[in-house]
Order: sequence, then structure tokens, then C-alpha cells
Amino acid sequence: MISMTKVMCTTACCLSAGIGLAAETIPLQQQSVPPVFESVDVLVLGGSSRAVVAASAAAKRGRRVALISSRPYLGEDLCETSRYVEMTAYAQSELPLLRSMSQAPEALGGLPPTLSFTYTASLPSAPRHADTKDQSVLRNRKLLNAAQGSVQYDGDVDIDITLEQESELDNVTVLAYQREDFIVKSATVSVRQADGSYRVVGSCENSLLDEVFFDKPKALRIATPGLRARQLRLSLQRAAGIKRLLLSEICVQTPAMAAEVKTAEKVLPPYPMQIKRALDAELLDNGVQYLYNSEPVAVFKDQAAAISGVVIANRSGLQSIAAKVIIDATENATLVQLAGVPLRPLQAVEHEFTRYVLGGSGPAPAQGSVTRWPHDIQITGGHGRLEPLQPVWEYRFKLPLKELNIQELMAVEQQCRDWSWSSNIVEYTGRLKHRVANRIFSRQANECKVAVAALDLAAFQPAALDNVLVLSHSADLCDDMQEAMLNIETSLQIGMRVGEQAAALAQGRAQGNLPVAGSSQSP
Repeated sequence: MISMTKVMCTTACCLSAGIGLAAETIPLQQQSVPPVFESVDVLVLGGSSRAVVAASAAAKRGRRVALISSRPYLGEDLCETSRYVEMTAYAQSELPLLRSMSQAPEALGGLPPTLSFTYTASLPSAPRHADTKDQSVLRNRKLLNAAQGSVQYDGDVDIDITLEQESELDNVTVLAYQREDFIVKSATVSVRQADGSYRVVGSCENSLLDEVFFDKPKALRIATPGLRARQLRLSLQRAAGIKRLLLSEICVQTPAMAAEVKTAEKVLPPYPMQIKRALDAELLDNGVQYLYNSEPVAVFKDQAAAISGVVIANRSGLQSIAAKVIIDATENATLVQLAGVPLRPLQAVEHEFTRYVLGGSGPAPAQGSVTRWPHDIQITGGHGRLEPLQPVWEYRFKLPLKELNIQELMAVEQQCRDWSWSSNIVEYTGRLKHRVANRIFSRQANECKVAVAALDLAAFQPAALDNVLVLSHSADLCDDMQEAMLNIETSLQIGMRVGEQAAALAQGRAQGNLPVAGSSQSP
């Protein structure tokens, strides 16, 4: 017979606070167990960056893997907390995924310098976004949004560029707007030869075809090192199925101009969307199925009382997912709690909380400390404005927290907001960075800080659950190891090891009995 634990409802405020269970629960005593819509070897609950790495690692070992995220995206541990400002330190990481997430985005500063030039186009501009009669919009040095500052061409277009004099060139850059109905797929630069023909000297492919650049254009840079020329042709091709192109500016640079731009460039943290896209790609590339906006609300067990699956809730209602092994990567071991397994109480100490504030003056708090982060961040304003670089302020507070419930955690959240508030803040953290969690009673507690490769994974396995691994600060790790886990690279390395362990546990393990449609909850 299949048994199902008490179903619990969670609230949106719990999710924003980073805990999985509300203070009050609503038992659905007569709720039938929903039929299984998916059966996997390894099920990962949680959409954090380390959860994604664990799912990917298990899939690379040949297991069928699914991941369930309570948010409408992946990477909440880095995005909701604004920890993406820390990621400039990981741009050279040995982990390919972390390196990809940490690459500095293209600077959104003002227009780069350019040689003076005139141009003609092989197509007339469309009336909706018309060029001037003397064809000057693409060289007017104004950077507006797509609605106010673009020239539209209804097809692939060749733009012939004439410089004031022959010059040594480094690159030609075209700034183009992008949406699902106007996309530049590629750009090619050719030089005019003595016989009037054109010879290709460089090209560039747009690698961000799924991105939107409406308030600010996307720069496509075609390198032309060592080229001396006066007359050039810039050829722009649309993506398949696209009918029009919207262009903003063209810049033709000498090596000295390019060097000036490079010197002025600042190292910028990655944007949240860059992180989310990289995590999405990691799952897709490794064949991991995943579902957004879904919350685990119950577990079901087989005749041996082993957990054989999870019931999730989302806009479609309740569904069951069967799994041989489950990785609980939720903030506070939601699955373990749903299984009725007790957790250790919080330590009676002050806990450290970090809040990042973007922009503003960074006033000194009544308690705690504030530090200006080494790297500023670029934030776009409304109507296509490019705001100046904004400072990043790191606030740290130590506050007591007796229990990890929604009331106490939100009180801490509000106190940290009050102490770090200023009237000129541009953006602020969605929730606090911390490592507060109720720890599990594991098979073997970790007692000292060790290298990730030497970490005994028994500290991640609840003693009462032989097919569950906990991948969060609820793992039974010593304080020094918990602190080490705040390092993003260390966190991902641990996620990789836990994913590989889950794959090993699933190998040869039989799938427990599955619920059938209409089977009811046991009392």
C-alpha cells in the first residue's frame, strides 16, 4: 500500500524569505494521491546553482534526472540575493559552468569613438523608422531606444561607408536593436578594391539571438586588424523568418580608438539573466527535465516505508513524480520535513546576514558594517537611457534568530532593510544572503573543514532516509565547512559530488511501488 504524508501549503512570503514551510499548514485529509506523471532515477528539488550542477552531474552518469524549481527561473541563490556582484572573482574558474556565468557582460557605456564618415544603403529606409534625407541617423552619435533612434530596413542590406581619408582600421561596430521580429544574424565587412569589387575582410555572428535589446542596442563588432582603407561595405543579414532590421549607430575605429575604449572599460559583474541562461543551458545540454513554479508538498512511500516519490503543486494542480533517489536542495530541507524527519534546532548564537544595495550613498548603519564593493554595476534606465555606473554596497549584520520561521525571518529581513536604506537607492537585494538552516541528523557528521574531494558525503544523508541527500546548509557540516560552502565555486563542487553520489545510489536500486490514480492518503 502507498502512504502519503500530510500535504502542506506554502505561501509566497515563505519563498521570498528563503524557507520552504509556512508557519501554519493545511492538511488535505481526503486528498487522493495524484497519478505519477514522471518516473526518474534522480529527482532534484530546488533551482539553486548547486542544484543544477548536481542534476547535471547525475545525468552525466547516465541517470534519468528531473529538477523542480519553486521559482520561475534557475539560480535564485545568486540572483535573489544579488550575489552575482561577487562573480567577477570566478571569471577564470576551472568549472566551465561557473566560468560561463561569471564572464563580464558587454559594457553599456556611451558610444565608442569613431572616424567621420558618410554612407549610402542598398535599400531605402522604411517610413516607420526612416533615415534622414542625407542619411545621417547611423552616424549622429545619439543613443536612444528602438522606437526613437533607429533606422529600419525591410531586408538584408549593404551599407557603403566612405571615410574622410584612408586610415588604418581596427574594427567596424554596428549597434542594432533586437526583438523577436527584428534580429541581425550576422555582419560582414568588405573593402572596395581598385576595380570596384569588394573583398571580405571580417565577419561577426550574433550569438545572442534569443535576447531582447530594445532600450539599448546590441553591439556587433567586426575586427579588421591591419586594414588600411577608405571605402568599406557593411553587409547585414537577418535571422531566418525575420522581415526587418533596426539599426542605431555605426562606428569605425582606428587601433588608437580601440585601445582608448579598452583602457576605459571596467570589469562589470554578470547580469542575472546571464546566470539564468547558463543554468538553463546546463540542464538542456545534459538532458535534464525541469519544471518551474512548482513546490514539493508531500512525499509518498512504498511498503518498506522508503520514500518513492514526491507530490508537487503548481498552477496545474497536484502531480506525483516517482524517483529512486531524491536530492533535497531546498533552503531548509523541505523534503526531509515533509517526510516527518526531525531537524536539529538552530544554534543559540547571533547569525550573520548580508544585504547588497545597488546605487545610493551607502549610509553607515545603526549596527553592523557597510563596505563599497570593488566593482560597480551598470543599470539601464527608462526610455533607453544609459545610467552611469552604480556603486554596490555590502551591508553585514549579526542578529539573533531563535527559530527559522516566517515571522522571525521577515523581522530580521525588515531590520536589515531599515539599517541599509537610503532615499537614492537604485535597486536592492530581493532577500538576504545567509547560511542559517536547521541541520539534519546525518549518518556521519562533518567535524572539521576539509577539501571538497575529501568530504564524507554521509554528512549530506539523513540517518532516517537512505535514498535522500540534502544539498544545502541543512547538511550536517561544521561551521567552518558551512562558511566554506558560501564560496560559489566550493558550493558548485559540492553539488557535483552530491549529484555523482545520487547517481551511484540510484544504480541498481529498484523503483518503489507507485501510486495509482485514485489511491487515497493514509491517516
